[in-house]
Amino acid sequence: MGIYTMRQQKWMLIGIKMNNTKNDVLYREVVSKYFDIGTVEPRHLNIEAMIEECIAIEGKLTWVGYENLEWDFADDKSDAKTCSISKAERNSTWHKNRYNKIKKVTVFVACIQGVETKVGALRVVLYNPFQGSQGAVDYFFIPFDHISDLNTTCGNGKTRNKRRINFTWNARLDTYKKIEQYRCSSFEEMCAKK
Repeated sequence: MGIYTMRQQKWMLIGIKMNNTKNDVLYREVVSKYFDIGTVEPRHLNIEAMIEECIAIEGKLTWVGYENLEWDFADDKSDAKTCSISKAERNSTWHKNRYNKIKKVTVFVACIQGVETKVGALRVVLYNPFQGSQGAVDYFFIPFDHISDLNTTCGNGKTRNKRRINFTWNARLDTYKKIEQYRCSSFEEMCAKK
């Protein structure tokens, strides 16, 4: 990947400036292991489509991502999704001496969008910028028959028929409420699941 130069008896990558954005971390943790793109910066790529192709390569699945179907993989009609954890402030009410107190609480939230038309499992690649010093990637395989129990509506008006899976991350325990049971230990494990 990229252009290399010899420095102090080690080959060092030059030509790609890596930051800790979602695309940079997903490229570093997943895509770079399957594609050699030279000196192109991750922000110039369709990382989501490349993640789908990486899943197809690793899981030996037939990728149909550019055919605009409800699924990305023809073999099992599963779909790949990428999402990110973000930080939000919420009001929390607690009781002390019969008086309600409102306190601001920081929560980490995420959402898997566009699940209303899915006919197979979800293969989720989640970027968590708050985990570790450079951010981390976690993987989930959500079976199709569990999606309807997890999803909620997106709102009213134009989005009333859209569905999504909302969840939170507990930083202290490193657990994803609502979807923790679907967490995979590695990218390879997620890709191999059927």
